Amino acid sequence: MLEITRLHGNLDDLSGVVNLSAIWAGDGPQQIVDALLKVLIHRLDLEFAAARLSGNSPMSATEILRTASFGDGGPGTATFPSQISTWLDAASPMVVFEAPNPLGPGRISVVPLRIDPQSRIGSLIAASTRGDFPTKIEILVLRIAVNQAAMALHEAQRTLEQRQVALEFEQRVALRTAELVDANRQLMLLKDQLAAELLAMTRLHQFSTRLWAITELPAALEEALTATIEIQQADFGNVQLCNPESNVLEIVAQRGFNAQFLEYFDQLAHSSAVFGRAMHSRSRVVVEDVEIDEQFAPHRHIACAAGFRAVQSTPLFSRGGEFLGVISTHFKRPHRPSEHELRLTDLYARQAAEMIERKRTGDERARLIAHIDRLTHASRVMSMVELTTSVAHEINQPLGGVISNANACIRWLNREIPDVREARAAVEHIVRDANRASDVVQSIRSLAKRAPMHKRALDVNAVICEVISMLDEQLRSSCIETTLALSDAAMIVPADRVQLQQVLVNLVVNAIEALRPLMNRPRRLRIVSRREAEDRVTVGIADEGIGSGERVMDRLFDAFFTTKPDGVGVGLSISRSIIKAHGGELMAARNEPHGLIMTFWLPIHGQIP
Repeated sequence: MLEITRLHGNLDDLSGVVNLSAIWAGDGPQQIVDALLKVLIHRLDLEFAAARLSGNSPMSATEILRTASFGDGGPGTATFPSQISTWLDAASPMVVFEAPNPLGPGRISVVPLRIDPQSRIGSLIAASTRGDFPTKIEILVLRIAVNQAAMALHEAQRTLEQRQVALEFEQRVALRTAELVDANRQLMLLKDQLAAELLAMTRLHQFSTRLWAITELPAALEEALTATIEIQQADFGNVQLCNPESNVLEIVAQRGFNAQFLEYFDQLAHSSAVFGRAMHSRSRVVVEDVEIDEQFAPHRHIACAAGFRAVQSTPLFSRGGEFLGVISTHFKRPHRPSEHELRLTDLYARQAAEMIERKRTGDERARLIAHIDRLTHASRVMSMVELTTSVAHEINQPLGGVISNANACIRWLNREIPDVREARAAVEHIVRDANRASDVVQSIRSLAKRAPMHKRALDVNAVICEVISMLDEQLRSSCIETTLALSDAAMIVPADRVQLQQVLVNLVVNAIEALRPLMNRPRRLRIVSRREAEDRVTVGIADEGIGSGERVMDRLFDAFFTTKPDGVGVGLSISRSIIKAHGGELMAARNEPHGLIMTFWLPIHGQIP
């Protein structure tokens, strides 16, 4: 009977540990181990049981000790004896040993177990004061319990990993969502900025076109003042020009002021006035409130009578830095124009200053031209006449491209899903076209400037490309097939850029005029550059035009000799003189079977810095 009772008890123990998986469903690793220790102590009548989880991610490392004296509901011991930790460290599967009881008197039998064979999850020990511990049935119960715990811990670990993956995914989704929201906000901001820039560039383009069409300076200044007032949303404004003789600022254009204001400030040279401060400091002056600006104190009664509280004055300078005047805007309330508005004001002021300078220097330029050699003057004027139409077209064309690409950029950004790549490409095209417009303006300025020959290290190939770009409209309108066969080697020579451009323009224009009459064969132009030995470079301009007879070839470089009905006959003569002044030579030869070849060479003259 006793044996049957014992067998029933063993079966209960086995059943209890087998059913542990149902108890552990949904528990975490620590709860599983804690429940396991309680069940083992109760089922096997243990003195204590301890376990350690190794802490492999995502489980945290922990040590748990349960003793029989605390019962099922107890928290375990307050301290974890070092001897038990040592046993857990050295746990070998089923190597039973006896040792002094670290928690009380007497000796105990200890059974160490690994929760998994590789000890990646952790280890466990069971200890009892009974002399017959462990029996075979108890070993079986321990093994089944540990196996059940291992499976439960694996499942708990997998659950924790899934939760961690889900949490990380949610965090990544939240981060990506925040990034997309921020990117969308930035794109909308960029769209608004581009729309504002497009409007500003459109107005600047229109202003530039209108300004070039105006021939009288007062009308041009009125146009500049109106544009500046619109940009800053000002209430009043005026333009003052500096009288070169008296060095006094005189009002030449105004909007919205009464007679008292005009009489007071006209010809006023007092430095306390805002325009006087801008004149003397050579920089913009902004007074956000004239009522609290100490320097403006002498003029407050006039400001009160005129009805303005804030004012800004932007100085106008020539290309050489000469002070020309001031353009000022006034506001009825305390105000400071934005940096964007002031930047646009600078662009308009630059246009106005160029118009003022162009008008003011007209008479002086005429007097200077009279002292320049007649042949040089005639050749340059002829070159400028040929270039004017092309330059005007080349300036408007890139500005038109800026507007077109900006519109395209806004369309890309206005899509339901903005196409950033296409928008960026459009902005890159805007930069390209704007740089091209600047290059054209700089080229015509250099060509028009009358200054002594000043040699610098120049790339002949680069100058050739500049001239072809300037004359692109004439070449295309004349349906001329142009080929550039430029040397890959360095083509650096000491030369005056303007004069070298003048020679190339003259030779290419002559070739264009020789090709235009052709009706029954292609119009071809070929420009070749090469470096000969170590001392010089050679450039050839070959056309397949109508060519010249023997008598004409002999007189090509004679001054005032021409075969054109409207020609002056000085271009080739001046070109040869320029090349000779640079130490080179300009020659003409027949281009078989048709046309002419104009060739010139320039010396390198040793090392160029």
